[in-house]
Amino acid sequence: MGRVVELPGRTGLFIKWTDANGRRRHRKVRGGAREAAKVLREVEATVLREKLELPREMEEKPLAELVKHWRAHLAVSRVRPRTWELYRMGLTEVFEWLKRRGKTVEWADDIRPEDIREYAEAKLAQPASPRTVNMRIGAVRALLFWSEDQGYIRRNPLAKWKPIRHETPHRRRTLTEIEIARLLAASPQADGDCWRFILGTGVRAGELAALEWPDVDWEKRQILIRAEIAKSRRERWIPLRSDLIPILRRQHQRKAERRAEAEARLKVIEAGLARAMPDAQKAWWSKRLARAKATVETAGRLVFANSAGGRWDGHLVRRIKPCLKAAGFSSEDVEDIDLHTLRHTFASHLVAAGVDLKTVGDLLGHTHIAVTAIYLHPFEQRKVDAVEKVPIPGGTLTEGATRRQAPLEIAAG
Repeated sequence: MGRVVELPGRTGLFIKWTDANGRRRHRKVRGGAREAAKVLREVEATVLREKLELPREMEEKPLAELVKHWRAHLAVSRVRPRTWELYRMGLTEVFEWLKRRGKTVEWADDIRPEDIREYAEAKLAQPASPRTVNMRIGAVRALLFWSEDQGYIRRNPLAKWKPIRHETPHRRRTLTEIEIARLLAASPQADGDCWRFILGTGVRAGELAALEWPDVDWEKRQILIRAEIAKSRRERWIPLRSDLIPILRRQHQRKAERRAEAEARLKVIEAGLARAMPDAQKAWWSKRLARAKATVETAGRLVFANSAGGRWDGHLVRRIKPCLKAAGFSSEDVEDIDLHTLRHTFASHLVAAGVDLKTVGDLLGHTHIAVTAIYLHPFEQRKVDAVEKVPIPGGTLTEGATRRQAPLEIAAG
């Protein structure tokens, strides 16, 4: 029989048991004694099933059920919708690819490392970036790790999978002053206001979409990024530039218009629901009614909302591509530039202007300064130029020589 114990020098509770092969095992569990006892009972039941060699349908949950339970767990854990959307994309793409290749993907054991290796090779040949492939496979691994931890599966078949190494790490572009001007001039005002606000504050797209009017301090001219919408789960205040105040005023004027339009649509839907006769029609109108009520609420609460008064969410990400094309950017640039490029541009230009990394990191909401240091790379050439300015007596570069020319000749001074 297993037992719940405390291990010397380690915090928390652990369960100890002997598996079906006679090996002694132990594992740390979250929560108190009651939760630990529950986990131990589940482990003991699994060991008993393994000893009796019962069919796996009785001991494991199929993948469809695992995804459903994992989604519920993430919702309770208050994981951001965008994070779940990335997980969902990864699961869908990997499972669909395996099915198209005739692979069975109904149970965790059906996911074999060699099949995942084939998927990675096929995606890289398209070509897809190693980062994208790692994210897609990472969603599957996260699901399996959680399922194993919960006792829903006996083992994680991808536990030893190693992420693809980045031979050439992806570095985002920094938009120049001319490119920024071209983008803003070619964008509709509603879109341009969003681009300008990100360029002037460095907020993430999700933070912009979730910004509410109580977060705006008009007197101190600053905005609050609440902990629940920040990636670091820490709140921060960002001062507002003078040219961003008119944008907020325009959004405030549109608030009443959006709410009036949303309320008008709500009345139309309520009338449609009242006239609907069959149950199927009523169900359809009821769904529209729920969305319309939510839109009325967001239209008056959100600072940046879409034309219908609802949340931008992922739609804002897609709107920048047409603006880039209208501004005359090349197809390669359009593919490479996204909303995060605007945030990257904000940070890179601050660093170029001499702002210290600690201040830049605080504005961006970074927890560690090492994360902020990535914004130094667009200006590496400036270090080369800077060292030439040091007035060292006793030697100078020969006239006409450049740092790119080799070898360098030193003339006695």
